[in-house]
Amino acid sequence: MKPSEWLDKTKEKLNIESDYRLAEIIGVGKTAISNIRIRNNGMDNYTACRIADILEINEIKIIADIEEQKEKKEEKRTYWRKKERIYL
Repeated sequence: MKPSEWLDKTKEKLNIESDYRLAEIIGVGKTAISNIRIRNNGMDNYTACRIADILEINEIKIIADIEEQKEKKEEKRTYWRKKERIYL
């Protein structure tokens, strides 16, 4: 799932529409959310963990998903893919 999709899923769970409100709830600046959406290539572990808390899933699911997407080496992508599947 793309980072922006994680944000959207969290907003849906919280029944909110605003990225500004999401940033407040997570405890990050609005620019952090904007950067995730603009770059769509990751988020810091704090944000990933806060989203996992809200979605009531293990944080490694999000972290592994993001790391797999960022990784250039197939060996490492495979590692993250396996790690993510453990926590499905």
